Amino acid sequence: MAGDTCSDMDANNAMWEFFNQHPMSSIISEPLSRSRSCGLVVFQNYPNPFNQTTNMVFHIFENQKITARIFDLQGKIVKKLINGRVNAGRHTITWDGMDEEKYKVPSGIYLIKFKANNYERTNQILLVR
Repeated sequence: MAGDTCSDMDANNAMWEFFNQHPMSSIISEPLSRSRSCGLVVFQNYPNPFNQTTNMVFHIFENQKITARIFDLQGKIVKKLINGRVNAGRHTITWDGMDEEKYKVPSGIYLIKFKANNYERTNQILLVR
């Protein structure tokens, strides 16, 4: 797999994920294990934009403490989705567009930030009500 950085690995893994879900006979896929040095691979949420719920898929290569939090553009924590140890493997988490008090948040751009050991990844999420 080409790429020397975790960002390159994430991009390559996103392409691998797409072609894994939409197989083409002439494509040779490479497994996620090639990016083990990053410790955490995060895919873009789907659907995006979303109205009801959106899903975030991530893969970790060893049991470790993970945090996944939704922020607004002012940096305020809107929702804590994960805060604790997670087993190695592929995981999917869902956000329903609600804050910590279970109120619907307004339409807009939100950020989801994953942290695991020394690795951080932030993706944009677009909520349309």
